[in-house]
Amino acid sequence: FLPEGRDRSFYFSVSNIVTNVMGTVTAIGAALAADALAGSPQQTEILTTLRLAALVAMLIGGLLQILIPKEYPYKRSTGDRVRFRDVLIIPMRNRKFLLTVLAGYLWGFICFTNSSTWTYYLLDTVKLPYVMTYIPSVVMALGSIFLMSLCRRIYNRFGWHKMFCSNVLTILLIDCAAIFITAKTVWLFVIYSILGGLSQLILQLTTSNTMYLNLPATDADHYFNFH
Repeated sequence: FLPEGRDRSFYFSVSNIVTNVMGTVTAIGAALAADALAGSPQQTEILTTLRLAALVAMLIGGLLQILIPKEYPYKRSTGDRVRFRDVLIIPMRNRKFLLTVLAGYLWGFICFTNSSTWTYYLLDTVKLPYVMTYIPSVVMALGSIFLMSLCRRIYNRFGWHKMFCSNVLTILLIDCAAIFITAKTVWLFVIYSILGGLSQLILQLTTSNTMYLNLPATDADHYFNFH
């Protein structure tokens, strides 16, 4: 049930296209609702209701995602016994796997920690409408549709390590331009968003593959749960 090599990159390419398009459409809809309700006395109640509805939809979608696909037999070093401690102990013994996923963990931590602060700065200081903060997401969604096959060919040619490192450095350089974005330089935010959204395409493909690079066939279910 684990796609290998080029099949895996194709799988994640298609998966990223669907995720980016659906996520962007949903986010843009929520942003338009937030902008339309700005100053309304019912803003908090309406947005809370929308968030709860989205949560229910995510729960149902998650259950369908788990229940519908066929589940194949797992290869376990411990036989048929399933113990919770094995989920922690077995992956911790695999140094190569840990170092690989740690790179993805650290990058994800940096991105998610920074994103909320960045969004607040754009809304509070630069005074952008909420919907404009999703320009990078729109670029990623469109780029996924038209450029993902190119990203996949680049990834297959150069491999995970080179693409991950080069894309992280590229994004760090692009992020340096963010310090010059103010209420008077909104045009710079548009350029920053386009370049940032495009640079995220290959990085998204590489980070999707992170867990699979050094994933052993035996005890794969424990590694999945650990990750």
